[in-house]
Order: sequence, then structure tokens, then C-alpha cells
Amino acid sequence: AVHGITLAKLADKPRFEAIAEAFIAFIDGAELVAHNAPFDIAFLDEELRLYALRSGGERIKIRSRCRVLDTLALAEKDGALYLAEPLTPTEIVRNKRASRRW
Repeated sequence: AVHGITLAKLADKPRFEAIAEAFIAFIDGAELVAHNAPFDIAFLDEELRLYALRSGGERIKIRSRCRVLDTLALAEKDGALYLAEPLTPTEIVRNKRASRRW
């Protein structure tokens, strides 16, 4: 798996239903920072939708409770690619042919 998370690592972790209310309180009024945020927000919104169905509670969407900052959108601002570390001239030439998404 890309993220390195295995079922064995999750075996003793709580299910979303067990932490949903604490998670909602945690994000309320906060700013979430994520790289490729639409993917993460869609995943969390779906978990919240399922939680509302199971609990009979109100459906909550992430963006209704907090702001979201997408670092991928920032990195691609104005068609540029911003990196945490500057590239050397050799890396710049080599990367001109590379895909902008990895």
C-alpha cells in the first residue's frame, strides 16, 4: 500500500463511529491542511454521511465546519510548481520533462 497502513496496524484502533463526535468537535472552526484536499475531504464527508445514517444524526460536511487549505492547489498556483526544497540547475533541466504530478 502506498501509505504503509495495514489491517494489522488498524486492528486495535477505534472505528470512525467511536471517534466521530470528538473529530467533529476537533475540526469545528479549525483549518484543515491537506495535500490534494478534495480527495481527503470526499473521504471524510463519506464517513460522516455513513455516521449520520447509522446514528440517526444530522449529516455534516467538512467544509460546513471548518476551512480547508489544499497544499496541492498552492503548489500549482499560477501554473508553477513550488517545492519545499529548491532545485539545483541540473535538477531543473532534468525535471523539465517530468510529470508535474507524482
